[in-house]
Amino acid sequence: MANFYADNEDIKFLFQHMDIARLAGVVEEGFHFAGEFDFAPVDAADAVDNYQRILQSIGEIAGDRIAPTAEETDKVGNVLNADG
Repeated sequence: MANFYADNEDIKFLFQHMDIARLAGVVEEGFHFAGEFDFAPVDAADAVDNYQRILQSIGEIAGDRIAPTAEETDKVGNVLNADG
């Protein structure tokens, strides 16, 4: 299985060396949603863990589903179904 996050040392390096925990406090608005929603992060460590799991999942989708069709998509172009 290809993973555009896990297989990319540059992206992992940035995520591991940036102060993501500090950014999480801002993005998650002080974690005040944790009392309202079960899935909201309770602190910076929880938020960073969530972000890493999301990147892992998106990396798998990009590597396993999107990348294999990229060449064909480039040749054919974007084609919408009848329902849009």
